[in-house]
Amino acid sequence: KIDSSNEKRDITFFITEKLLEEVVSKNFTEDHPDLMNIEKSVTEVRANGYALKDPIGKKVLEVDVSFFSGSAQKKVVSKIEETILLSFPHTEVVFYTIPSSLYFVAKKILDKKDFILFIPEHEVSDILLIRNGRIEGTATVPYGKHRVVGTIASEMNLDIPHSFSIFRLWQEKKLDKEPADKINAIIEKARVEWNQLLSEGLWKLGSTVVLPRNIVVADNGIESKLMGEWILGETYSNATLTLDNFEVAFFTFDDISKNLDSLIPTSRLNPLLGCLALFAHSV
Repeated sequence: KIDSSNEKRDITFFITEKLLEEVVSKNFTEDHPDLMNIEKSVTEVRANGYALKDPIGKKVLEVDVSFFSGSAQKKVVSKIEETILLSFPHTEVVFYTIPSSLYFVAKKILDKKDFILFIPEHEVSDILLIRNGRIEGTATVPYGKHRVVGTIASEMNLDIPHSFSIFRLWQEKKLDKEPADKINAIIEKARVEWNQLLSEGLWKLGSTVVLPRNIVVADNGIESKLMGEWILGETYSNATLTLDNFEVAFFTFDDISKNLDSLIPTSRLNPLLGCLALFAHSV
Protein backbone atom coordinates (compact mmCIF):
# COMPACT_ATOMS: atom_id res chain seq x y z
CA LYS A 1 0.00 0.00 0.00
CA ILE A 2 1.22 3.49 -0.89
CA ASP A 3 -0.32 6.43 0.89
CA SER A 4 0.38 9.84 2.41
CA SER A 5 -0.86 11.78 5.42
CA ASN A 6 -0.86 15.40 6.53
CA GLU A 7 -0.06 16.49 10.10
CA LYS A 8 -0.99 20.10 10.87
CA ARG A 9 -1.03 22.02 14.16
CA ASP A 10 -1.74 25.54 15.36
CA ILE A 11 1.76 25.99 16.81
CA THR A 12 5.13 24.86 15.51
CA PHE A 13 6.32 21.38 16.42
CA PHE A 14 9.43 19.26 15.88
CA ILE A 15 9.54 16.33 13.46
CA THR A 16 10.65 13.23 15.39
CA GLU A 17 11.04 9.54 14.59
CA LYS A 18 8.13 8.82 16.94
CA LEU A 19 5.91 11.35 15.14
CA LEU A 20 6.60 9.77 11.73
CA GLU A 21 5.87 6.29 13.10
CA GLU A 22 2.59 7.50 14.60
CA VAL A 23 1.51 9.21 11.36
CA VAL A 24 2.07 6.01 9.39
CA SER A 25 0.54 3.69 12.01
CA LYS A 26 -2.69 5.62 12.43
CA ASN A 27 -3.26 5.62 8.66
CA PHE A 28 -2.64 1.92 8.19
CA THR A 29 -5.50 -0.57 8.21
CA GLU A 30 -5.38 -4.27 7.43
CA ASP A 31 -7.36 -5.15 4.30
CA HIS A 32 -8.03 -8.74 5.31
CA PRO A 33 -8.09 -10.66 8.63
CA ASP A 34 -5.64 -13.26 7.26
CA LEU A 35 -3.03 -10.56 6.60
CA MET A 36 -0.55 -8.96 8.95
CA ASN A 37 1.53 -5.84 8.43
CA ILE A 38 5.23 -6.64 8.18
CA GLU A 39 6.65 -3.22 7.35
CA LYS A 40 5.86 0.47 7.36
CA SER A 41 8.51 2.73 5.85
CA VAL A 42 8.48 6.48 5.24
CA THR A 43 9.45 7.29 1.65
CA GLU A 44 9.26 11.10 1.75
CA VAL A 45 8.68 13.93 4.20
CA ARG A 46 7.63 17.35 2.92
CA ALA A 47 7.25 20.59 4.88
CA ASN A 48 5.88 23.79 3.33
CA GLY A 49 5.78 21.98 -0.01
CA TYR A 50 9.48 21.06 -0.02
CA ALA A 51 10.98 17.58 0.37
CA LEU A 52 13.26 17.23 3.40
CA LYS A 53 16.28 14.94 3.08
CA ASP A 54 16.88 14.98 6.86
CA PRO A 55 13.54 15.87 8.47
CA ILE A 56 14.27 14.78 12.05
CA GLY A 57 14.54 17.79 14.36
CA LYS A 58 13.03 20.27 11.89
CA LYS A 59 10.49 22.74 13.33
CA VAL A 60 7.31 23.02 11.25
CA LEU A 61 3.62 23.96 11.31
CA GLU A 62 2.63 21.32 8.78
CA VAL A 63 4.21 18.13 7.45
CA ASP A 64 3.22 15.69 4.69
CA VAL A 65 4.43 12.11 5.12
CA SER A 66 4.43 9.59 2.25
CA PHE A 67 4.84 5.95 3.20
CA PHE A 68 4.97 2.42 1.87
CA SER A 69 3.43 -0.40 3.91
CA GLY A 70 3.50 -4.09 3.16
CA SER A 71 1.47 -7.07 4.35
CA ALA A 72 1.75 -10.83 4.10
CA GLN A 73 -0.35 -13.84 5.06
CA LYS A 74 -0.16 -14.50 8.79
CA LYS A 75 0.24 -18.26 8.37
CA VAL A 76 3.15 -17.84 5.94
CA VAL A 77 4.98 -15.36 8.16
CA SER A 78 4.43 -17.55 11.24
CA LYS A 79 5.73 -20.67 9.46
CA ILE A 80 8.89 -18.91 8.23
CA GLU A 81 9.56 -17.44 11.66
CA GLU A 82 8.99 -20.81 13.33
CA THR A 83 11.47 -22.48 10.96
CA ILE A 84 14.14 -19.82 11.52
CA LEU A 85 13.81 -20.01 15.31
CA LEU A 86 14.42 -23.76 15.26
CA SER A 87 18.01 -23.02 14.19
CA PHE A 88 18.42 -19.56 15.72
CA PRO A 89 16.40 -19.47 18.95
CA HIS A 90 15.97 -16.21 20.88
CA THR A 91 16.59 -14.24 17.67
CA GLU A 92 14.51 -11.27 16.56
CA VAL A 93 13.07 -11.92 13.10
CA VAL A 94 12.12 -8.91 10.97
CA PHE A 95 10.26 -9.21 7.66
CA TYR A 96 10.29 -6.89 4.63
CA THR A 97 8.77 -7.05 1.17
CA ILE A 98 10.98 -7.49 -1.88
CA PRO A 99 9.64 -4.33 -3.65
CA SER A 100 10.50 -1.98 -0.79
CA SER A 101 13.95 -3.49 -0.27
CA LEU A 102 14.81 -3.29 -3.97
CA TYR A 103 13.49 0.29 -4.07
CA PHE A 104 16.01 1.16 -1.36
CA VAL A 105 18.88 -0.45 -3.29
CA ALA A 106 17.87 1.09 -6.63
CA LYS A 107 17.84 4.56 -5.09
CA LYS A 108 21.31 3.92 -3.67
CA ILE A 109 22.81 2.65 -6.93
CA LEU A 110 21.04 4.65 -9.66
CA ASP A 111 21.66 8.31 -10.28
CA LYS A 112 18.03 8.97 -11.23
CA LYS A 113 14.96 10.31 -9.45
CA ASP A 114 12.42 9.12 -12.04
CA PHE A 115 12.44 5.52 -13.26
CA ILE A 116 10.45 2.30 -13.34
CA LEU A 117 11.74 -0.65 -11.33
CA PHE A 118 10.74 -3.99 -12.84
CA ILE A 119 11.07 -7.00 -10.51
CA PRO A 120 10.68 -10.38 -12.25
CA GLU A 121 9.90 -13.03 -9.63
CA HIS A 122 9.09 -16.72 -10.06
CA GLU A 123 5.38 -16.59 -10.91
CA VAL A 124 4.57 -12.87 -10.86
CA SER A 125 6.39 -9.63 -11.60
CA ASP A 126 6.16 -6.33 -9.72
CA ILE A 127 6.42 -2.91 -11.36
CA LEU A 128 7.25 0.13 -9.23
CA LEU A 129 6.90 3.70 -10.48
CA ILE A 130 9.57 5.87 -8.85
CA ARG A 131 9.10 9.62 -9.23
CA ASN A 132 11.11 12.29 -7.45
CA GLY A 133 12.93 9.49 -5.62
CA ARG A 134 9.87 7.89 -3.99
CA ILE A 135 7.43 5.11 -4.81
CA GLU A 136 4.43 6.69 -6.52
CA GLY A 137 2.66 3.59 -7.76
CA THR A 138 2.88 -0.19 -8.02
CA ALA A 139 1.39 -2.87 -10.25
CA THR A 140 1.63 -6.65 -10.18
CA VAL A 141 1.69 -8.64 -13.42
CA PRO A 142 0.66 -12.32 -13.18
CA TYR A 143 3.61 -13.41 -15.28
CA GLY A 144 6.96 -14.47 -13.81
CA LYS A 145 10.38 -15.27 -15.18
CA HIS A 146 9.78 -19.04 -14.89
CA ARG A 147 6.74 -18.99 -17.18
CA VAL A 148 8.68 -19.79 -20.37
CA VAL A 149 10.64 -22.68 -18.85
CA GLY A 150 7.46 -24.04 -17.27
CA THR A 151 5.67 -23.92 -20.62
CA ILE A 152 8.57 -25.70 -22.34
CA ALA A 153 8.42 -28.41 -19.67
CA SER A 154 4.66 -28.82 -20.09
CA GLU A 155 4.47 -28.78 -23.89
CA MET A 156 7.59 -30.92 -24.47
CA ASN A 157 6.98 -33.28 -21.51
CA LEU A 158 10.34 -32.50 -19.89
CA ASP A 159 11.51 -31.84 -16.35
CA ILE A 160 12.43 -28.27 -15.31
CA PRO A 161 16.28 -28.66 -15.38
CA HIS A 162 16.13 -30.18 -18.89
CA SER A 163 13.72 -27.47 -20.03
CA PHE A 164 16.01 -24.73 -18.74
CA SER A 165 18.97 -26.32 -20.55
CA ILE A 166 17.01 -26.32 -23.81
CA PHE A 167 15.96 -22.71 -23.21
CA ARG A 168 19.60 -21.73 -22.71
CA LEU A 169 20.66 -23.57 -25.87
CA TRP A 170 17.88 -21.77 -27.77
CA GLN A 171 19.09 -18.44 -26.41
CA GLU A 172 22.66 -19.29 -27.53
CA LYS A 173 21.34 -20.41 -30.98
CA LYS A 174 22.74 -23.93 -30.53
CA LEU A 175 19.57 -25.96 -31.13
CA ASP A 176 18.86 -27.95 -34.26
CA LYS A 177 16.07 -26.66 -36.50
CA GLU A 178 13.22 -28.90 -35.31
CA PRO A 179 13.58 -28.24 -31.54
CA ALA A 180 14.41 -24.59 -32.27
CA ASP A 181 11.14 -24.22 -34.20
CA LYS A 182 9.20 -25.69 -31.27
CA ILE A 183 10.85 -23.29 -28.83
CA ASN A 184 10.27 -20.36 -31.20
CA ALA A 185 6.54 -21.15 -31.23
CA ILE A 186 6.45 -21.33 -27.43
CA ILE A 187 8.41 -18.06 -27.11
CA GLU A 188 6.13 -16.24 -29.55
CA LYS A 189 3.02 -17.38 -27.69
CA ALA A 190 4.61 -16.25 -24.40
CA ARG A 191 5.56 -12.88 -25.89
CA VAL A 192 1.98 -12.16 -27.01
CA GLU A 193 0.62 -13.05 -23.57
CA TRP A 194 3.32 -10.98 -21.84
CA ASN A 195 2.70 -7.91 -24.00
CA GLN A 196 -0.99 -7.91 -23.06
CA LEU A 197 -0.30 -8.24 -19.33
CA LEU A 198 2.54 -5.70 -19.42
CA SER A 199 0.34 -3.18 -21.22
CA GLU A 200 -2.32 -3.54 -18.53
CA GLY A 201 0.26 -3.14 -15.73
CA LEU A 202 1.88 -0.05 -17.23
CA TRP A 203 -1.51 1.47 -18.02
CA LYS A 204 -2.44 1.08 -14.35
CA LEU A 205 0.66 3.12 -13.46
CA GLY A 206 0.40 5.70 -16.21
CA SER A 207 -3.24 6.19 -17.14
CA THR A 208 -3.09 9.87 -16.16
CA VAL A 209 0.64 10.68 -16.38
CA VAL A 210 3.55 10.16 -18.75
CA LEU A 211 5.80 7.39 -17.44
CA PRO A 212 9.59 7.73 -17.10
CA ARG A 213 11.33 6.16 -20.07
CA ASN A 214 14.01 4.40 -17.99
CA ILE A 215 13.08 0.88 -16.87
CA VAL A 216 15.50 -1.00 -14.62
CA VAL A 217 15.15 -4.78 -14.41
CA ALA A 218 16.30 -6.12 -11.03
CA ASP A 219 17.96 -9.17 -12.59
CA ASN A 220 20.12 -10.13 -15.57
CA GLY A 221 19.28 -13.82 -16.07
CA ILE A 222 18.30 -15.04 -19.53
CA GLU A 223 14.59 -15.21 -18.62
CA SER A 224 14.62 -11.64 -17.29
CA LYS A 225 16.59 -10.36 -20.27
CA LEU A 226 14.02 -11.89 -22.60
CA MET A 227 11.25 -10.08 -20.71
CA GLY A 228 13.27 -6.84 -20.95
CA GLU A 229 13.52 -7.28 -24.72
CA TRP A 230 9.76 -7.78 -24.87
CA ILE A 231 9.26 -4.50 -22.99
CA LEU A 232 11.23 -2.71 -25.71
CA GLY A 233 9.09 -4.37 -28.38
CA GLU A 234 5.70 -3.69 -26.75
CA THR A 235 4.58 -1.02 -29.21
CA TYR A 236 1.35 0.17 -27.56
CA SER A 237 2.89 1.21 -24.23
CA ASN A 238 5.99 2.64 -25.93
CA ALA A 239 3.80 4.79 -28.15
CA THR A 240 1.18 5.96 -25.65
CA LEU A 241 2.72 6.05 -22.16
CA THR A 242 6.10 7.71 -22.81
CA LEU A 243 7.31 10.79 -24.65
CA ASP A 244 9.88 8.52 -26.27
CA ASN A 245 10.43 4.77 -26.34
CA PHE A 246 11.40 2.98 -23.13
CA GLU A 247 15.04 2.31 -22.34
CA VAL A 248 15.76 -0.90 -20.45
CA ALA A 249 18.78 -1.64 -18.24
CA PHE A 250 19.54 -4.67 -16.08
CA PHE A 251 21.00 -4.94 -12.60
CA THR A 252 24.19 -7.00 -12.50
CA PHE A 253 25.91 -8.21 -9.38
CA ASP A 254 28.83 -5.89 -10.19
CA ASP A 255 26.44 -2.96 -9.62
CA ILE A 256 25.83 -4.21 -6.11
CA SER A 257 29.10 -5.88 -5.06
CA LYS A 258 31.02 -2.61 -4.73
CA ASN A 259 28.67 -1.76 -1.88
CA LEU A 260 29.27 -5.10 -0.13
CA ASP A 261 32.38 -6.50 1.53
CA SER A 262 32.47 -9.67 -0.54
CA LEU A 263 35.33 -12.14 -0.25
CA ILE A 264 34.09 -14.47 -2.99
CA PRO A 265 33.89 -14.03 -6.78
CA THR A 266 30.68 -12.24 -7.66
CA SER A 267 30.33 -12.77 -11.40
CA ARG A 268 27.93 -15.71 -11.01
CA LEU A 269 25.92 -14.48 -8.06
CA ASN A 270 22.25 -13.56 -8.43
CA PRO A 271 21.71 -9.76 -8.64
CA LEU A 272 18.35 -10.03 -6.88
CA LEU A 273 19.90 -11.86 -3.92
CA GLY A 274 22.73 -9.31 -3.94
CA CYS A 275 20.19 -6.47 -3.69
CA LEU A 276 18.51 -8.18 -0.75
CA ALA A 277 21.89 -8.73 0.92
CA LEU A 278 22.75 -5.05 0.51
CA PHE A 279 19.39 -4.06 1.96
CA ALA A 280 19.81 -6.45 4.91
CA HIS A 281 23.31 -5.05 5.47
CA SER A 282 21.88 -1.51 5.60
CA VAL A 283 19.20 -2.30 8.21
